[in-house]
Amino acid sequence: MRSPIVRGQLGTMVLFFGCRRLSEDYIYGEELEEAKRSGYLQLFIAFSRDSEDGSKVYVQDRIREAASDVWQLLDQKRAHVYVCGSAHTMARDVHSCLVSVVQTHGSLSMNAAETYLNRLRVEGRYHLDVWS
Repeated sequence: MRSPIVRGQLGTMVLFFGCRRLSEDYIYGEELEEAKRSGYLQLFIAFSRDSEDGSKVYVQDRIREAASDVWQLLDQKRAHVYVCGSAHTMARDVHSCLVSVVQTHGSLSMNAAETYLNRLRVEGRYHLDVWS
């Protein structure tokens, strides 16, 4: 985040970051908040165990909230997607959410939305770093 390439010279970065608790899991939180304040990072955070009412908020919830912007990033700005986390839960749920975003905002069928995301993989724009 400190290199000139990362500090906005290629455009604003958008990060959907999720973890359980702010106090325990928000790694690089100070750096992320500074990048946000500096204006070269748009940050969406989901803490699944910190809500006042006990409800859980996940990355896919934040993606849904910004669905129109996510579609614009994918389709018009040719953004790269990096998904890091559990293969069995988080990555699967984020992928399903992205299918829904592409389907809704791209006016595509479910199969066409899956094909769209597969094309992003082939183009090297959809990256997975997942574990089980």
